[in-house]
Amino acid sequence: MTDRAAERVVIDRVGHQGDGVAKTPAGPVFVPYTLPGETAAVEKMGERAKLIEVVTASSERIAAICPYFGTCGGCALQHWQEKFYRQWKRDLIVAALDYEVIRAEIKKAAVKRETSVPILDKPVVALDQLKTAEKGLIWALMHNPTSGLGAVGELDPQDLEGLSTRWILEQARSLQEWPAGAIPQTLLERLNEMEARIVQDIGRQPHPPGEPHDCVRALKRLRYTRERADVQREIDRLQRDGGANHEREIVALWDQKMALLQRIESLNC
Repeated sequence: MTDRAAERVVIDRVGHQGDGVAKTPAGPVFVPYTLPGETAAVEKMGERAKLIEVVTASSERIAAICPYFGTCGGCALQHWQEKFYRQWKRDLIVAALDYEVIRAEIKKAAVKRETSVPILDKPVVALDQLKTAEKGLIWALMHNPTSGLGAVGELDPQDLEGLSTRWILEQARSLQEWPAGAIPQTLLERLNEMEARIVQDIGRQPHPPGEPHDCVRALKRLRYTRERADVQREIDRLQRDGGANHEREIVALWDQKMALLQRIESLNC
């Protein structure tokens, strides 16, 4: 390998169009002709990358049948063992069917004039109730999808608990393997009318409510603060119940509380 611009990435999964997807600090990078678990030397070009060399090959890799594979561009996964390819294709179909089931439930509920769909358990979202961090992430998804996807990819499911936009951000997290240019429209298509209106209203704002990674830090800080309060309530309960009988539990909870405090302080730096 002689290309000085090349860098190494680890392929996390195969995307829906057949490219390998690597997680990077700047967001997902799509690398053709790679497989999960492989280390590849690539030359990045935005959210896509040119494969320079497969440094560490997957045990699932095989020789392609066609001598023109990789040059004509007609096939993407001839180098993958059939059983793994079939599983990947099956998962794509299952995900698509799951999405259609959810859409069907929404339509069924509308016909019956129901106010909610039990399997979704989604709250009503009001723009004036949203946190600045929520607005900042949604604005980025609409105007700078690469940055927005990278930011929501840093969030854990626990970071989204209690947020009015939880469903919107969860949908955005599920689009990590999609091309950045398709994110705004695809996200809107996956939301109900109320949610789509909220996203569009935020997207119409001329300036970002906050920088994406600052928004991530803010949401994580809220989560750790909430968890620290929960731990303190449990400590208080044990002390009321007779602290001497729960000394070991209280010490463990105190250590947990201090660890959460350190995380909060690190996010404030």
